[in-house]
Order: sequence, then C-alpha cells, then structure tokens
Amino acid sequence: MERLFLSLLLLVVSVTEYGHADYCLTYYSNNINTYYMYCADGCCGYAHDRKCCVKINSGAIAGGVLGGLTAIAIIAGIIVYCYISKKKKKKEEEEMDEGFEFNISEPEPGYLNRGFPGAPMGPPPAYDHPPPAPIGAGAHGGPADFSPAPTEPI
Repeated sequence: MERLFLSLLLLVVSVTEYGHADYCLTYYSNNINTYYMYCADGCCGYAHDRKCCVKINSGAIAGGVLGGLTAIAIIAGIIVYCYISKKKKKKEEEEMDEGFEFNISEPEPGYLNRGFPGAPMGPPPAYDHPPPAPIGAGAHGGPADFSPAPTEPI
C-alpha cells in the first residue's frame, strides 16, 4: 500500500512539473527563418510569434489570498468582541444604577437615627441586669482571691 502511494505521488509530481512544457514555434529575422524553443511553462503570445510563459505560482497566490482573508476575519472578530463586551458592560452599569435607590425619609427598622454629630441624644437604654462588680473584688468580696492561700502557718 505504501509503495502504491509513493508511486502515485511520484507520478503526480512528475506530471505537474512538466505538464505545461511545450516547444514553441518562433520566427527569427523578419519572419523568414523559424525555430522551436523549449518552454517549461508552456507557450504564450500570438500564433506567429510565440514566447515562453512566465510561471505563475498559483499556490503562492492562493496562500496570500487565504492569509489575507484570515487576517481580515481575525481583525473583524476582535472588533466584534470589543463592541459586544463594551455594550455588555454599559448594560450592567445601567442595571446597577436603576436598582440602587436611596430612601432618605425612613430609616431601616431597628436603626436608631441619632442625627448629626453633636446633636442631643435621647436617654440611654435601661439596664435589665445589675452592674458588674468593682475591680479587685473577688467572688468572696476580698482581694484574697488574687493571692494563693498560705499552706503553712505564719
């Protein structure tokens, strides 16, 4: 199978390389003498004065066209992406602005409105439990709770 593929490849390369070759009839010195000229890329020109054609590399032309179209497509894609992301960001900002409202007339429930700094405040809330014990008083009421108990008599 491999040999068949290589044989076909060699045949295609040989046919395409020399497929356009031709002998061109060319007149020489005032259309009296004629001769044939070998042209690898075929004959061009009028029937009475043929010349060798200039080889046109169609692969390079096709590659250039495809490369140019690809570059244009990439640039267009970048432009479309930037446009869509900018439009999306603008829409998100508008939605944020619409959903963000201030209610100045009523404070939130449970919030004590104290006014501005330095304004008189209402009475402090009442205590439901007794005040804490003074510092230095232990559970028994004396400072002895902070020192270790003597183990030996003095």
